[in-house]
Amino acid sequence: TQKILLESLNKRFDEIVLLLDPEMISTAMRHAATLSCLNIKIAFLPAGIEDPGSMTPKEVANFALTL
Repeated sequence: TQKILLESLNKRFDEIVLLLDPEMISTAMRHAATLSCLNIKIAFLPAGIEDPGSMTPKEVANFALTL
């Protein structure tokens, strides 16, 4: 399951941020307790960005500074 994958990633990285679309806020809230136990942060795409793949390297770097 995805939880098992996240647990294995959590062992390999100091910090994991789950990046969601703003429309996914209700889903994020439902899973917040489980994710916090895994030390995983939830973040949302910046306003006006629908796909993180469309972000420029500079936009990604600036966004990462806000996390």
